[in-house]
Amino acid sequence: MYKIVMLSAGLLLGLIISRLFFFIMKVDTESMAPNLKTGDRILVSRFASAGKGDIVAVESPADEGRLVLSRIIASEFETVEIRNRVVFINDTAANFKWNTLKEGNSIYPMKFTYRDNMPPVKLGKDEYFLLGDNFDSSYDSRTIGAVPEKLIEGRIIYKR
Repeated sequence: MYKIVMLSAGLLLGLIISRLFFFIMKVDTESMAPNLKTGDRILVSRFASAGKGDIVAVESPADEGRLVLSRIIASEFETVEIRNRVVFINDTAANFKWNTLKEGNSIYPMKFTYRDNMPPVKLGKDEYFLLGDNFDSSYDSRTIGAVPEKLIEGRIIYKR
């Protein structure tokens, strides 16, 4: 009987601890295509440090309680600008090491949207610039601005 109680307590404690450190999400948009697709399941670590190139789960500033996925492309004190669909970081054209998706050829003016052209944005302390891998269809820093570190819920560590 003692072994059953200890095994049950251990399993319960393990479940509680794992929920504190990790959570599972189902991808529900195409904003990170082609790298993450709708329906993919991902494991997010709450305590893994995140840096440039990492995909993170961020609390949406527009929809409380909803998490969105995006990739960190710039961090504190860097400047990001977009000119004719080309991303510049510190006035140098970004050469991303991951696959990106740009379906459309039309370029929208800045007065309509910052998707294709965006004035320079200088990041402050503990701020990140996030960009979806699907350039034409993502909700990211082009819309919501720089993201404070405190809104990052975790970093993607596994995709299934």
